[in-house]
Amino acid sequence: MSFKTCIEFLCRSIYRHPFLWLFLTFLPSLPALYEIQHLGLNTDIVRLLPDHSPAARWTRELEKVVGDGGFFTILLKGDTRPQLIKAVEETAREVKSLPEVDSVTYTNPSKFIEKYRYLLISQHYLEKILDYVLAAKAKLNPFTDDLLSPEKKHQVRGEGRQQDEIVRLLDHYSNLTKYHESEDGKIFGIFIRPKPGITKIKDLHALMVKLEKISRNSSSKFSVWAGVGGSQINNLKNYDVIISDLNRSGIITIAGVLLVLVISFRSLVVLPVLLYPLMAGLLWSFALVPPILGDLNIITSFLLLVMFGLGIDCSIHLVKRFQQELAASTPLEALIETYKSTGLSIITSGLTTGLALLVLAFSDFRGFSEFGLIGGGTMLIMLVAMFTVMPPTLILGERLQLVKPAGIHTAKWLRTYPKFALILALTVPVCLAAMAWNLRFDYNFNKLQPKIPGGKAFNSYNKAVYKTKYMSPGAIFVAPDLDSLDALLADLNHRMGVKGTYFLKTTSARTFAPSEQEMQQRLTLIRTIQEQLHGSWSKKIKDPLLRQWANDIVSWTPPARPPTIAELPTSLTNSLMAGKDKNLYLVGLYPNVPRGNGKNAMGFTKEMYDMKLPAKVEGPVGEMPVFAEILWTVTAEGPWVLIMSFLAVFLLIFLGFRSVKETFWITMPLISGLLLTMGIMAVTAFRLNFFNVVIFPALIGMGVDSGVHFFRRWKELNMDTTACLQELFEPLTGCTVTTMMGYSGMVLASHPGLRSIGLLACLGLGCIWLTSLVLFPGFLEYLKKREKVSTHPAILPRQ
Repeated sequence: MSFKTCIEFLCRSIYRHPFLWLFLTFLPSLPALYEIQHLGLNTDIVRLLPDHSPAARWTRELEKVVGDGGFFTILLKGDTRPQLIKAVEETAREVKSLPEVDSVTYTNPSKFIEKYRYLLISQHYLEKILDYVLAAKAKLNPFTDDLLSPEKKHQVRGEGRQQDEIVRLLDHYSNLTKYHESEDGKIFGIFIRPKPGITKIKDLHALMVKLEKISRNSSSKFSVWAGVGGSQINNLKNYDVIISDLNRSGIITIAGVLLVLVISFRSLVVLPVLLYPLMAGLLWSFALVPPILGDLNIITSFLLLVMFGLGIDCSIHLVKRFQQELAASTPLEALIETYKSTGLSIITSGLTTGLALLVLAFSDFRGFSEFGLIGGGTMLIMLVAMFTVMPPTLILGERLQLVKPAGIHTAKWLRTYPKFALILALTVPVCLAAMAWNLRFDYNFNKLQPKIPGGKAFNSYNKAVYKTKYMSPGAIFVAPDLDSLDALLADLNHRMGVKGTYFLKTTSARTFAPSEQEMQQRLTLIRTIQEQLHGSWSKKIKDPLLRQWANDIVSWTPPARPPTIAELPTSLTNSLMAGKDKNLYLVGLYPNVPRGNGKNAMGFTKEMYDMKLPAKVEGPVGEMPVFAEILWTVTAEGPWVLIMSFLAVFLLIFLGFRSVKETFWITMPLISGLLLTMGIMAVTAFRLNFFNVVIFPALIGMGVDSGVHFFRRWKELNMDTTACLQELFEPLTGCTVTTMMGYSGMVLASHPGLRSIGLLACLGLGCIWLTSLVLFPGFLEYLKKREKVSTHPAILPRQ
């Protein structure tokens, strides 16, 4: 049975029984309405990784033991110290009573540190301190810039961070305070670790709300400033920002699409006919997300709005064509002709868009695969809705006078402009050169994080208390016994001494309870440093802080023996030991490079993955391996996903038109539009990132629609380019604008990553619109004059 025969049978059946068809198509909506209520959002970026990735696997296996390494902090600021201390102690008690909290630390183990002091500094840093002392002494420039700020001309990677860490250690052990507090004593900190296993967004968000409530109560009761922060906050605030963006963007997108529809159709009453089939398709599609994929992720969070703007294109084309056919035909004839011609274009464009997106489903990166599954699946289900829900809606809309006959709105200025088309054609190769020159991938994760209100002030207060920007390690390893712990530390310490390493330092139980061998090595280095600081040269130190450090080291007497692990204070073992009985040893590994740079994350992670871990050691788990694996996956899969999406679209068009030459012509506005997009990106320094790179396969699917509709109708109108442009300019422009409206909410999003998706989508759609309605008509006019176009029997001009 041919396509035309099927369409005629379907349309005649629907025309006779429109209410029955509407009822039958409404039935699937009932369970869909129930299921869509379970649609949720999970912003955890670990979810974007494939299940077999090391970072995802270790996160799953170790989260119940060590959590995800994240923490919260509560800071309190005031001018009256006694009042601040009361506020800190009461706040800490309330936080500790929460069932989700594992440990609360707000004081330093003063007696322990006073006793062991510089013996708690690792051999690696003691060697660095000795090097600086010797260099300063050799230059007769005691403890000045040469000690802690050597020349940076030939600085090795991470040397500056090592200097900062040495300063922090010396300051910590020579100026120890009872509480976690700033130097001026006006800011106090409370360090909070959630219980292992409390890693889900929902649970952590509930804990954050409780902490914020406690901090507000303390602020009010004690008349101090209080705030909640920590490594967990970014992920949780991401969630809050996205939810806020979704609410605001939903209103903007829906209002924008409705406004475009009213202007395009010059009618309000036609809206139910346009929207009902679309809403049915969206409902059926997104009701499948909870049982198949679970929750939406950070990249797919806006897809419902996107598909609303994209899916309305099908409604626009069908209703416009139906109105035009009604002007000269009966409703039944108009319905049949609409679906024979425009319906075929709808199928072709819908399949190309859907298939281009479904190619993403084969990606290991779940940000891609779920975007493709949801987006591509929605387009295919939307096609079903357009051929089952839309026809009876059109018939009933005509009977109720919601859809009225309408002619083609012509305008004298709507014609081909050869000069403009030529200018645009010459711009495309220039954009190709610009793309090769300056189109880059942005590896900076910090640029993709939303700005948290008050976050900058909180971070400055936090650094004043804890003297460091990053309080959690870049990665964590778990060792089941001391032998494997010592073997792992030996390897890491060796690597930290190699030039070019990405490792800065480790923290473990051995940091505070060294083995006998490590104890002797540290003692030897301490004695050597003390010997070098003896003498008249050290008295010439001008900086009072440096002089204090030197005097404190010289006067310090080491204890007879190191502490044992059993003697370590609870405030230390909370972050160094794990497991139900605290029988697992944790090793925190810190990078010597900025964490926000993705290239640094990849280098740090690669160095860890290249290690041969001792038997029984598990890990690493942490934020940097996750970032690194996301970038590895995206940069490795991005090019082939783009190529496969284009090949899938090309193949579908070829199957529809059965001509390689015509397929190339149809994809010409898409290719030139994409080149124009990337050229503008290169000139404006608009960077690709792991969020917005997913848009290119989507643009391939969405962008080819105009070429399909325009070329098919051009052949039906005996290659009359002006007549084709007069007929299709308004619906094609309306489709482009409504699709852009679907992304407009993301353009206004507070989340930089999502905003970059919206900006790139709107830029790409705008460029493809330009090449489709300026460059392509000019090309077809040239083609008409230069070459006789073969016409497939399936799309012969209507008599």
